[in-house]
Amino acid sequence: MGKPLDKEKMLQLLKDFYEEYGRTPVYQDFNKGTPNAKTYTKYFDSWDNALELAGLLDIKNPKRQPKVYSDEELLEKLKDYCEKYNDIPIGGKIYEDNFSYSTYARRFGNMKKALELINMEHLWGDKDKYIKRWTKDELLQILINFCREYNKIPIYSYFNNTIPNSKVFLNHWNSWDDLLLDLKQYLPNFNKEIDDILYKFTKEEMINRLKLYYKETGTIPTCNTMKNKDYMPSYHTYLKKFGDFKTALLEADLYKYVKNRKNLEKRYYTDEDLLNLLKDYIETNNIIPSARKIDDDFNMPCFRTYEDRFGSYFNVLDNLGYLDQYIINNPALKNWSNEEMLNNVYVLYLEFIYLILVHI
Repeated sequence: MGKPLDKEKMLQLLKDFYEEYGRTPVYQDFNKGTPNAKTYTKYFDSWDNALELAGLLDIKNPKRQPKVYSDEELLEKLKDYCEKYNDIPIGGKIYEDNFSYSTYARRFGNMKKALELINMEHLWGDKDKYIKRWTKDELLQILINFCREYNKIPIYSYFNNTIPNSKVFLNHWNSWDDLLLDLKQYLPNFNKEIDDILYKFTKEEMINRLKLYYKETGTIPTCNTMKNKDYMPSYHTYLKKFGDFKTALLEADLYKYVKNRKNLEKRYYTDEDLLNLLKDYIETNNIIPSARKIDDDFNMPCFRTYEDRFGSYFNVLDNLGYLDQYIINNPALKNWSNEEMLNNVYVLYLEFIYLILVHI
């Protein structure tokens, strides 16, 4: 496990970028390097939160006049790229200039035709799929894979510079909201997050739902129990809207009913924090908790946080040295050898014969 990054140094990098380039950095500026944009979202929950803490969120960037490239300049840039990388720039932007694949599509018909003009068509290879006509099912599968890989809901801007891009998706759906409605049936675990995007909750509405939940159940909702009430936004929506769950409870006048307050107001966890909290839980309760037990405990981060950070619960337990014990306690998880399975079947067979003989 790598050493946790210093948040102050991370924020200073954002400030340094602003000083050097005279503008607020955007997510794409930190796609590469260490720390990258994804690391910022892990440590600060979102890119905007990091900008806000760096004092850069409300700074407006000066308007930049987009440069208009001639056909010759576009082809020269493309040729330089192909010669340097021995590949073609499918998707994304070429170098740091503000033009993309769609620029070539508008100017030359598509990238393949542009390559023919600079005698680089041999690099196209099997990439005809990039100018294909996408079916609705294929596009849905791309979004499903995106959700499962990145563990978040795709929004329109994520696909501005990809292939297929956002406009291709909207050729099949009237709006991005209609697309998300279709996506819901394939991703039941993300339904609440999709609903939260489709229905824009105000702070007042979210506070009223907290009060209603407490009135109905007599308890404070947890990350897990929120999922059982259709009218409740997700726990992550509260974090995004209020900064932490404690603030939401205070504004709903419900914080006074919370018994375990230890980590309620903590929002950002390092890998070390997550491992130590789980280790303390196991040692205190003498049990390896399930996902439900973790989500029901106010002193613990959401189970999903562990999966996001470590890839799987198995990886978390392996880091702590509890994986073998967990598998022993849950035989269904064990990778049985053929010989072990045959032995188990034989034992069951003998027990079955014994029961028959006893009852004859």
